[in-house]
Amino acid sequence: MIEQLLRLLADTFPSVDPSQVPSILAALRRRGYNSSWLWGQDSDPDPWQGDVVDPVTIYSTDDSGAPTKWTGPALLLSNTCDFQESGTVLAAACLPAADICQEATLVEPITHNQIAHLMYLEEVPQLGSRVVDLSMVQTLSASYLRSALGDQRCVRRGRFAQLGYFVFLAKLTVHLLRPETNEVSRADLPT
Repeated sequence: MIEQLLRLLADTFPSVDPSQVPSILAALRRRGYNSSWLWGQDSDPDPWQGDVVDPVTIYSTDDSGAPTKWTGPALLLSNTCDFQESGTVLAAACLPAADICQEATLVEPITHNQIAHLMYLEEVPQLGSRVVDLSMVQTLSASYLRSALGDQRCVRRGRFAQLGYFVFLAKLTVHLLRPETNEVSRADLPT
């Protein structure tokens, strides 16, 4: 089982060759970067992974354990095929960047996507710049979401173009698959 899982992970998440990074950055500098490259247009009404939909209500607890409720736009995290089946899907809060970037020391790490659980998105259509909090998530009924999008109780605000989708997958991978710090010590395999 472990061998097959490791092979699947290697096939699914190929490593980035660090020697390619300078040439990729040089190409971006030559062409210039435009935040509109993140967003695409598609007439398919079904929800897709990475869509920004609005409104979604996210429930959690505060530090004392009291329930809290937030309603606003959310980024759909589940794979597109999960929306086509019955069951639940996962969404993360898509907060106004101006609210999250109030502390001057946080602006650069947030806007450069250097904080693992936060994903900065430039110019989400109809919403402006947003920060997705990948730790502020909610499960939703896939059936309800399809229905709500169909009758406009919920609307799609943005859909990633290919570049935006790759950025999203990279950030989601960093958040969910980053290794623990060295302070976390796990038991070794038995000998």
